[in-house]
Amino acid sequence: MVILLSIITAQPLNISILKPNSVAFAYDIKFLLTHNPLATLITICVVVIFLLPIHFKYRIRKLGEFYEKKALINKLIIKDDYGIFKDDFQQIMEQNISKYNKTVWTNLEPHLEKLKEINPKKYHLHFAEIKKELAAERISKYEYWADPPYRTIRKTNSKNALPESDLLNQIHTIID
Repeated sequence: MVILLSIITAQPLNISILKPNSVAFAYDIKFLLTHNPLATLITICVVVIFLLPIHFKYRIRKLGEFYEKKALINKLIIKDDYGIFKDDFQQIMEQNISKYNKTVWTNLEPHLEKLKEINPKKYHLHFAEIKKELAAERISKYEYWADPPYRTIRKTNSKNALPESDLLNQIHTIID
């Protein structure tokens, strides 16, 4: 594929360098390649230039450890970026929750003040409950996988199911 692409790319170069006096592009290419050895030489040079990166890639592979080091560096970059993502996610979520809590508090405050005038005891009860409910929270991203960010190993379920008799005993205790 690379050779075909390089041969196609070389033809306008042949025409521009060797400048045949025709208006038919395909005819010029055919004429130059059959009658002018310099056109063939130019085409071969362009093919070699296109093949050099492939050659260098295989030489680097034979030297060894390049791809292992590259994979290690890529893993470090991915883990660092994922750590930054998680920190940003946590910060954004905490800011959004804080804004939401402030909005809720602002909306409830007039109603709480009215309740304070009518029933101070219920006011203190609701005030404490709302204050507890709207307290600042630390947020962390839940990981569904055991190897984030690669997502190749599922987390195992660490919950131990109790026997059916325990469930029945708990239900009977609640009913009684």
